[in-house]
Amino acid sequence: MACDAASEDGSFCDWEEADNSDALISAFGPATHDTVAEWWGELEEKCGTDLRGLMAARSMGFHDKVRLVNFCRATLAPAATGGDPAALAAATAALEDEATWSSEALLAPVLRDDAVLRRLQEEDDDWSDDEDEAAQPAAAAEGSGAAGAGAASAASAGGAAAGSGEGMVSVPASLLAALQRAAALNRRLLEEAGEEEPGKAGSIAAGAAGAGTAPPAASAGAAPGVLTTGQRPGGVSEGGYFGGYAETEIHVEMLQDAPRTRAYQRALQLTVESLGAGCSVVDVGAGTGILSLFAARAGARASAIEASPLAHQAMATAVRNGLEEKEGAGAGGWVRVLRRRAEEVAPADLPGAARCDAIVSEWMGYALLFEDMLPAVLRARDELLRPGGCLLPDRATISVAAVSDRRAWRRTAGFWRDAWGFKMSHLDTKERSASVQVISPASLCTEPAVMSDLDLLTCNAGADLEPAATVRLTVLPGTEAQRAAQLAPVAAAGETEPAPTSEAGKLHGIALWFSVGFEGRRLGEGAPLGTSPLPEVVVLDTAPHVTPTHWQQAVFWLDEPLTLADATAADGTICCRIRLARDEAANRCYTAHIVVEAAEAGAPALVDAVWKVQ
Repeated sequence: MACDAASEDGSFCDWEEADNSDALISAFGPATHDTVAEWWGELEEKCGTDLRGLMAARSMGFHDKVRLVNFCRATLAPAATGGDPAALAAATAALEDEATWSSEALLAPVLRDDAVLRRLQEEDDDWSDDEDEAAQPAAAAEGSGAAGAGAASAASAGGAAAGSGEGMVSVPASLLAALQRAAALNRRLLEEAGEEEPGKAGSIAAGAAGAGTAPPAASAGAAPGVLTTGQRPGGVSEGGYFGGYAETEIHVEMLQDAPRTRAYQRALQLTVESLGAGCSVVDVGAGTGILSLFAARAGARASAIEASPLAHQAMATAVRNGLEEKEGAGAGGWVRVLRRRAEEVAPADLPGAARCDAIVSEWMGYALLFEDMLPAVLRARDELLRPGGCLLPDRATISVAAVSDRRAWRRTAGFWRDAWGFKMSHLDTKERSASVQVISPASLCTEPAVMSDLDLLTCNAGADLEPAATVRLTVLPGTEAQRAAQLAPVAAAGETEPAPTSEAGKLHGIALWFSVGFEGRRLGEGAPLGTSPLPEVVVLDTAPHVTPTHWQQAVFWLDEPLTLADATAADGTICCRIRLARDEAANRCYTAHIVVEAAEAGAPALVDAVWKVQ
C-alpha cells in the first residue's frame, strides 16, 4: 500500500490508483501487457533477474507470488530505473532474504485492484492460508540461509557482491545494512498473522521491556524499532472498536480533512522546535501514524501506540519513508510502533525507558466526547508524560447554539409528521439521536455560548468528562440574512449549505460543536488557559462559520418546533440546560439531556428530552 504523505492541500493518497482494473499495469509505468508472462518478461529483461526461475526454485504458493509482485512494484522496478547499480544489486539480493518471504507488509497491494494479482489467484490452485509455507522445500530454505549468511559475511568485510552472471557489482556495506535493517523490521510486522484483535498472548517482537529495562527490542542481532503486543487488562474485548479503525476508508476521510491535519502538523512542528530535536513524543491512537510521521520529520523520536491491526501498516509506512527507528545521537527523527492499548504502555517501553516530553492524540469525536477515547489520553498523561512536558491539544471547549431551519428539521425529526400530506408519526420508532451534519451559520437563531472549557493538563477522566451547564443563549434579532451577517462567513466560497428555511420565530434544534487549542503549556507548571510559550497558538475549530471538518456539528432536532417567543426571556435570552453523560447501555457512546426552559416563570419546561450521540 502506498502511504506517502498528506499533500499541501491536505489530501491523502493511500493507494496508487489503476486507471483500468482489467489492465496488467507494467511495474515501470502506465504501459500495459496482455499476459502475465509478458509482465514477468519485461521485469526480467530490465532487472537482469530470472524471477520465474526463482518462483519455480522456491515452489512458490499464492502468498509468496503476491509478495514477489508487490516487491517488484515497490522496490525492484524503481531500483532498476533509478540509475544506481548498487541499489539494484541490493534489491536483487533481498530476493534471497527470508525476511522478504515472511513479510506480511508485502501482502498489501501496492496497486489497487492489481490485475496481475487477480490473474495469479485465478491461475493458482493453492489458495489457502498456510499452503505457501508448507510448499517451500527445505533445500530452498537452506540455500537461502546460506546466501543470507554469505551476504552478512561480505557486509562485515566492507561490501558484498551481488548480481548474476556478468556485470556483478560491489554493494556498499552501509547500503546493504540499511536494506537488512528494513527487512528485519518487515520480518516482524505480523508474526501473529490472522489475529483480528490486539492484546492476545505473544508479541510481534521478542524481548518486550520490563520495568527499568531498555526499550523493547527484537531478539539478539535484530534491528530496533519494533512492534510489540501486550495483554489487555481484564480481558475485555473491544475488537469491534479497534477493528473499525483497521479499515483505510475512515483514515482517508480524516487525512483529507485539511483543517484537522494542518492544525496537528503545525502544532507538532512548533512543539518539537520548543522541546528540541531528539525529544520523545508519544502518539496515542496513532492510526496510519501520520502524527508520528509529522513529529519524526520535525526531529522527534516518536512512539506510535495503535491497538488495531493498522499498526503493522504504520510501521511499514515509517520504513518506506526512511523514518524507522535508528540508533545513535545523530540518527534524527524516527518512529517506533507499539501495537497495544495506551493503558498497556509503560515508560519502560519508550525511548530511554523514560517518560516522554510530549503526548499527541487526535481523540475527539462528535460533540467532542463521543467514542470516549479521552480517558486513555489522560491516563497516558498521568503515567507517561514527564513534569514540564506538553500535551497536544491541551485545551478543549464545547459550544452550543439554537438552530432555526425548517428544511433540515423536516428531513430528520419532522419527516414522519407530514409525509406527503399524511400524518405518519406512529411509524417513527427510532430513539432520538444526534444528527451529524454541516449547518449553515444562517440557521443559528442565537449567539453561541461555551458550555464546557476543559484544561486537558489538569482535568480528570470522571466528572470532568460528563459536563453539565446552564447557558443563556442570546437570541439574534432580524431575518435569517441579518442573523447570518452577524456571524463570521464560511472561509471558502461555496462551502455553505443551501440557505435554510424557517417558520417565523421558530426554534427547531440545539447544535453542539467543539474546538481544541494547542497552547504549548507545560504539565505541572500551572499556566492558566489562554497563555502560551509558543510563538503562535494553533486552534482547530469545528464551528459552523469556519471551513467544515469531518466532525461537522452535532444537532439535536426537537420533536416539535418551539416558538421563540415562548422561550425568550425579557432579557432576550433562552435558558438551556445541557448534560453530556456516558451511555451505560452503549460502550463509548454518550447521551445528551437537554432542557429548554419556558420564558414564563414557573411554567413547565418546553423541552426535556434525551438524545443519543452515537
